[in-house]
Amino acid sequence: MCARYPLSANSELIAKHFGLDEMPLFDPVNMLRPNDEAPIVVEKKDYLRTARTMRWGMIPWWAKNMKIGSKMINADANTLFEDDVYKKYIYRHRCLIPAEGFFEIKTAKRTEENYLVRVKGNGLMGFAGIWARWHHPDDEENIIDSFSVIITNAEELTGNAHDTMPVIIRPDDYNAWLDPSLHDITEILSIMNSYPLDKLEWQPYKLAA
Repeated sequence: MCARYPLSANSELIAKHFGLDEMPLFDPVNMLRPNDEAPIVVEKKDYLRTARTMRWGMIPWWAKNMKIGSKMINADANTLFEDDVYKKYIYRHRCLIPAEGFFEIKTAKRTEENYLVRVKGNGLMGFAGIWARWHHPDDEENIIDSFSVIITNAEELTGNAHDTMPVIIRPDDYNAWLDPSLHDITEILSIMNSYPLDKLEWQPYKLAA
């Protein structure tokens, strides 16, 4: 599960890395958690990218209230195309989630240590995500855009079959990932599985409560 991730980069750095046509002002934060507002990259048109501020924890269009979002912070890559909740969004509502890494736990001699897994050189990365637009059933003008982080098995990275990690998209694949006309399952899965793990490094990190 991905339940928090760091993002201290300012709007200018995010816009530069993701090649954004538009970027809302975003106050840098040390850590993002479920229900927080975060900058999310989507395609506007003609391969132009923009960023919107969205709530972490996807609220499907049919939800009666926002509470379900707390249970939908992650979407499992293994079931995206079969799950009735998520499969609509993986085809037309893919997004990129700017981040500076994610957290994993290593266990040794009965002790656990938290690590920040980040790009070598301490750069930005783009998590794979899906997003939804929700209208409050009693107030159509109350609109919330929200997102889920797509996660996958992390055994190749951590050596533990039970670990998960965010799916990371290669910068060369940003255009294809965001293209809403891309519906080929094989190609979508190929993009999701193409990030080279040898570009990542581990850094000990003390997580605040």
